[in-house]
Amino acid sequence: MMKKIIKIMILSLLIFLLSILAYNYYYYYKSLRLNKDIYYELQTVINNFNGSLELMNDNNVKDFLNKNYTLIKHSNYLKTKNHKIYNNIFVKTNILKGSPFSNEVSDALWWFNDFNTKLNTFYLLNNDLFNSDMIIKDPTKTQETVAKLRSNILELNLLLSAKNETIKAIIDNQKVDTKYFDDLEQNIQLAYKFFEVIDNFMGAKKTATTLVLVQNNRNLNQSGGKWIYYLILTCQEYKCSFSDIDFVSNITAAMVDKLIPPEEIRTKKTIWIYEDLGWFFDFNDSANLALKYYPTKNQFNGVIAVNISIFEMLMKNMRPIDFTIDDTPIVITANEIESFLINLTAYKNNKDLTLNSEKLSLFWNDFSKVFVTNYKNVDNWQYFIFNLYNYISSKKLQLYASQGIMQTLKDLKYNNTPSQKEKTDYFAITKSNILDKAIDNNLVFKVNLKVILDDDYKLANSAIVKVENKNSTKIKDTVYSYFQILFNKDIKLSEAKFPSRVGAPKTSSVDYTKHGFVTDPKIETINTKTAYLAEDDVRVYENNDFMTIGGWVVTNSNQSKNIEMNWQSNYQVDKEEKIYRLFVQKQPNVDYLLNVEINYPSDNNGQNVIVKNIYIDSDKLIEIKLD
Repeated sequence: MMKKIIKIMILSLLIFLLSILAYNYYYYYKSLRLNKDIYYELQTVINNFNGSLELMNDNNVKDFLNKNYTLIKHSNYLKTKNHKIYNNIFVKTNILKGSPFSNEVSDALWWFNDFNTKLNTFYLLNNDLFNSDMIIKDPTKTQETVAKLRSNILELNLLLSAKNETIKAIIDNQKVDTKYFDDLEQNIQLAYKFFEVIDNFMGAKKTATTLVLVQNNRNLNQSGGKWIYYLILTCQEYKCSFSDIDFVSNITAAMVDKLIPPEEIRTKKTIWIYEDLGWFFDFNDSANLALKYYPTKNQFNGVIAVNISIFEMLMKNMRPIDFTIDDTPIVITANEIESFLINLTAYKNNKDLTLNSEKLSLFWNDFSKVFVTNYKNVDNWQYFIFNLYNYISSKKLQLYASQGIMQTLKDLKYNNTPSQKEKTDYFAITKSNILDKAIDNNLVFKVNLKVILDDDYKLANSAIVKVENKNSTKIKDTVYSYFQILFNKDIKLSEAKFPSRVGAPKTSSVDYTKHGFVTDPKIETINTKTAYLAEDDVRVYENNDFMTIGGWVVTNSNQSKNIEMNWQSNYQVDKEEKIYRLFVQKQPNVDYLLNVEINYPSDNNGQNVIVKNIYIDSDKLIEIKLD
């Protein structure tokens, strides 16, 4: 039973990508539809035509088609609920043997009909994949369906190819907007890549093994949270099996290499363990370390990291989980599930660990049964898919795979690494809880970004990050948070003030060499390339296209402190276009309010100001038109 539930979850993580494709089609359907006046005019003409076609002679048919072809060719009939009307035109006009209407019209109608048939096939196969019963009961059919979809997509792509003579004729002779065909072709190609990713994760051609990590988003590091549970997914020809779910701390106990911590962590910790390896904002780096230091020689093809909050989402439509241990009944609701699972990871001795392991096993057994039963319901299944889509867009779920698949994922607009966009300003901020206290959900911040444009529209930026510790005064723990802010590497930093001074790493009482600790090359590279500004207790690290500024914010309950930054960006607003563009990438599991204030010159009104409040709950490209 547990295998079934895990299989559903992982397949859903992959299949939910299809919802993006569906959205793209829906978007183009709407954006390319006729305006209402033209649409209703066309519909009226068609209805009249259908009613009187039998009375027309061939010349009438020719005149009608030539007269109304402009409306027909721009109707984008594939994208309307009334496409059957157009099929009716196609059938009735072509059954008139010897009709002298233009070959061009005939070819276009034939093409539309062929494309429509294949597109409908795509939808039908798509619907099959969203059938949870098929996924659970018949992995062979699932694989066959994906294979048919890929073949179907290639046929659609061929129809949309720029080399297709019919497409050339329609575009060249009738001056049809090429964007329609270009957009459709692009989306068809993306669809093919979706199924390529699914095939690879599901072992269509060779066995695929994936490490699944569940992270505690209440105890943050840059990749989204300390890893607390893990399991291994193995798929071959769409048939999947799982190892038992276990505590990540058991991996730490079995690690062959003991790791010397990064410089920032060494200020407060002397060792670096497996659950700390998600230290990087670039999830590729975190995933690579997870695979590198996994204690056995498993050949993994990928990594999936997902928030523990996924269990709360799943249980919204489920009955409470209940089991009995040592004659004590335990009942867990959706509101309690996160705390229950987090508490299981806290134990003082082997006896506690044994008890918590038994609780985890009993919980998982009942959870699996309830989930399988519950998500046979179509509405619940759609709820599940919808939320998984949100999980990946908000970075509550992250994927890493072999290099070829990662490139495909990037083509699909999924990115788990810092990335630039051309002619765009850039900003990202992360916070990490250095000590192992699960209180990050009460440490919040907001960013006030001020942008000043001179007469040449060059930028001078400043930012104030207000950090608030909203813990109850009953909580006496001091929170040590390490903040890092990322910019384009070509900025000129003039000021970086962090409110707390922790200092350089102190001499550790641990003799790393004597105890067999090793330095990971990735960490050593960062340490050697990082400039420590002792006067400000700030670290500056240049990595690829980015400059990272790091420093400390130490707070107690009900306390707030500010980070202050000033810099000049090499990005320049186009004076003719007058649009300020800012690409903001968010840390997984950290949402915040960004206040953007733009000061810019105007020939008529002197200095103008625009203020925008933007909630950063996903990576966002912000475009602000300057009046």
